[in-house]
Amino acid sequence: MVIRTPLCPFAEKVIKDDTVKYVVTRARKRKEVAVLVLEEALALVGVPETETATTVLIAPCAFVEDFPSFYETERFLEDHLEESPLGEEVLVASFHPQYMFGGGVKEDDPIHYEKRSPFPVFNLLRAQRVWAYADEGLTEKIAEKNADALGGLGIEEVRRRFALENIEVEQGGED
Repeated sequence: MVIRTPLCPFAEKVIKDDTVKYVVTRARKRKEVAVLVLEEALALVGVPETETATTVLIAPCAFVEDFPSFYETERFLEDHLEESPLGEEVLVASFHPQYMFGGGVKEDDPIHYEKRSPFPVFNLLRAQRVWAYADEGLTEKIAEKNADALGGLGIEEVRRRFALENIEVEQGGED
């Protein structure tokens, strides 16, 4: 859905370049997942960007029905990375099947799907790459464009597409 809609202007390139490292963990506990995310952050900075541009850590056994615990883990990881030497090198973007934005966003607003995925996911991004995109003006208005794209589809179509993505994941399909 991220590429088909499109929601992220950078996702298609790393997928075409085959520089995404996918890690699936069977960990169930918050601490185990957090440790693995931090280990993968260290691994990411240890290889050239041409080999691994980003790491997608998928945690299908953790947090699936517990968005508040997932959100707390996301905040912990962001704070930990920011305070460590890795803060200059790695950023984390997180996605969850039940992701809900706060701040008075209506429950049936399609924008929630911007941060939804079939399973809990922690996407490790190279900070320098994100900042370079920002310097080029490529990150400006992403949220606005996503809100327009998802809003233009409407909540029912967004839910339908998300459901199709879930089916493709279960069947082993690719985007």
